[in-house]
Amino acid sequence: SRGMGLEFVRQLSTSWKVIATCREPSQATELLDLQSKCSNITIEPLNVDDQEQILGLATKLAGTSIDLLLLNAAMKGNMERQHFGNLGTEDILQVLHTNAVAPLMIAQAFAEHVKSSQRKQIVCVSSGVGSIADNTSGGMTQYRMSKAALNMAMQEVKVKLKDSGVHVLCLVPGWVRTDMGGPKARLSPEEAVEGMLNQVVHKYETLVSGGLYDYAGKSFPW
Repeated sequence: SRGMGLEFVRQLSTSWKVIATCREPSQATELLDLQSKCSNITIEPLNVDDQEQILGLATKLAGTSIDLLLLNAAMKGNMERQHFGNLGTEDILQVLHTNAVAPLMIAQAFAEHVKSSQRKQIVCVSSGVGSIADNTSGGMTQYRMSKAALNMAMQEVKVKLKDSGVHVLCLVPGWVRTDMGGPKARLSPEEAVEGMLNQVVHKYETLVSGGLYDYAGKSFPW
């Protein structure tokens, strides 16, 4: 309903039918405004941390083919408890659940919807800080762990759905000016999403399923 999620809806809805989800649709003013101008957008309530809501929406949409399942929801977590020496179990588990467990549960619940489509694509928005090879500075421990776990979860999805022809990708959006990225970030949501869609998502047939790619289409180290 905001940031990159809203921008994905904006750009995809110009030529696709989009089912957008958010916790509180009635409070998603920008998303509602976008929907009022575009008949391609449907909004459904979904708290990604609520397994019953995930299964309920999957049941509601039974029989609906989903060409592209885009997993974008994420949280950064308590920034005062992100560094080794000051970590807390509950903080870590909450971030892990929202950023890694929830996308896996959504992919599992909507696997049949994707398998029945023509495109058969699952894409998650990961992060460069989830790269083990790229971690030379430390910090943001909860968030790093969650995105590394998300990458592994999507590898499992790739393996299990390979025989059904499902293609899976993990995206590195770069440093983006959102509530999470902050005002000093290098990329606007428009730039990041345009790059991810045009250089990666829409070129999926030329890319390795399960791969991690940045917004410019370059393979990113695990």
